[in-house]
Amino acid sequence: MPDELRGQLPLIAEIIHSLEAPLVRVAGYEADDVIGTISARVPHGVHCYIVSSDKDTLQLVTEDVTVVSPNNRANKVFTPELVTYEMGVPPEQIPPELKALMGDASDNIPGIPLVGPKTAVRWLTAYGSLENILSNVHLLPGKAGENLANRQQDALLYRRLATIRRDVPALCCWRAGRVGFDENGCGKRWTPWGDQGIRPEVG
Repeated sequence: MPDELRGQLPLIAEIIHSLEAPLVRVAGYEADDVIGTISARVPHGVHCYIVSSDKDTLQLVTEDVTVVSPNNRANKVFTPELVTYEMGVPPEQIPPELKALMGDASDNIPGIPLVGPKTAVRWLTAYGSLENILSNVHLLPGKAGENLANRQQDALLYRRLATIRRDVPALCCWRAGRVGFDENGCGKRWTPWGDQGIRPEVG
């Protein structure tokens, strides 16, 4: 974790507490895994919204789970249909199977040499899953196909590393997750931080 981010963690925790929202932390697990676990335990009749600009979270999108990606102009609301339209493959293949093939430098996943986004999407569209691609790896043309044939175990490892876990041992109480802060009291706590633009609004 970058030092500049680590130094902001106490402030982030204070903001969350000021909103009277629960702060869930589980030692040994990444935040993505906690989010994935909570979203996988959505009660019947409840819709879950994940607010994140991290495209890794798109693999969590279902009919009951929506990812809202904040944007200066307009928030983008990712449904299963929009994920498939924009990424070329359905949510369950994003990013684990895409990253397994094309890699992701930001997550230190090298991917398979010479396999880029277009090739990865084309293979996943044609064969449906990484397992099916590997079963038909002898049919893949060119040096990219040869590289995958020689690195099949690497591809499986990369997929595991890119997959958000949904089995974190955490208590998920959706009723406790309701945000119910006092606007005036919250505003007073935020004032010393100096940025009036980030004060919450209730309407």
